[in-house]
Amino acid sequence: MIRCTMYVDGVMREDIPLAEISEIIPDPKNQVWLDLEGESVDQIALLREEFGFHELSLEDCFKAGQRAKIDEYPGYYFLVFYSPALRSDDGDIDAHELHCFVGSNYVVTTHRHPMPALRLAHQRWSQNPAMLNQGVGFLVYTIMDAIIDEYFPLLDHLNDSIEALEDRVLDGDPEATLKEIFRLKKNLLFARRILAPKRDIFNILARRDQPLFSPQTQFYLRDVYDHLIRLLEQVDTQRDMVASLREASISMISNRLNSVMKTLTVIATVLMTLSLIAGIYGMNFDFMPELHWHWGYPAVLGMMAVSGIAMVSYFRRRKWF
Repeated sequence: MIRCTMYVDGVMREDIPLAEISEIIPDPKNQVWLDLEGESVDQIALLREEFGFHELSLEDCFKAGQRAKIDEYPGYYFLVFYSPALRSDDGDIDAHELHCFVGSNYVVTTHRHPMPALRLAHQRWSQNPAMLNQGVGFLVYTIMDAIIDEYFPLLDHLNDSIEALEDRVLDGDPEATLKEIFRLKKNLLFARRILAPKRDIFNILARRDQPLFSPQTQFYLRDVYDHLIRLLEQVDTQRDMVASLREASISMISNRLNSVMKTLTVIATVLMTLSLIAGIYGMNFDFMPELHWHWGYPAVLGMMAVSGIAMVSYFRRRKWF
């Protein structure tokens, strides 16, 4: 899908022929947003022909799996950004890669998957006349702000999962929660890996010596930067909570194992004493008066019972089980 939107002389147009973009951009009064979904070879050729982008940025645009970054080229910036998503099959965090070319009066976005944040940004950009007067810098802010805001409900969902796991661990089911704990740890590590590099992006975009964006737009970019810092702090806090939860689960499993081992040790000790008595009177010596005593068998059973009860009482007083 290809969507080309242009703002010129207070009028928003979406019927721009793609072949005329190279003629429209030189006029600084024109503001163009070209959104390409799919990133095909033909689209890359279109960017090369109409915008004259550097081959290295086009190569990064065509190859997925780039690290979130910002590269400066003559006349424009190339950004790699990630929009979050929640997989419906297993509930894990996923991320869709967004490539963004930012010039003095144009923005080009390319992505392989549909992005609700871009639809929201396009709606805000087309319906707010005051925003149009701020230039494409405000459009970049709108796109980045919409993407960053998508992370908040995602982290809230992870926080709810952590709280539910805490209740399950405290209810005495730590073994069943370990797998879920490690899944949450993996998701939080992935979230931090795609969020942390964005700090460098906003540090560059919000610089005072930034030639492409006005000082007023940089204030808005710093606001998005503050939201990003909040997200990173929230991720770090949740990672600490998951780490504490993992340690608590392992401790409870270890304590439960120790309790079982103590109980088995007590049982083995009692049975060992009874086996000792049975072993002594099970020896086939001729000169053992108790073997021929009429009350020998009940007496030995009584001695075994008294010994067992005494040992169990001793261990219970010591709170061994």
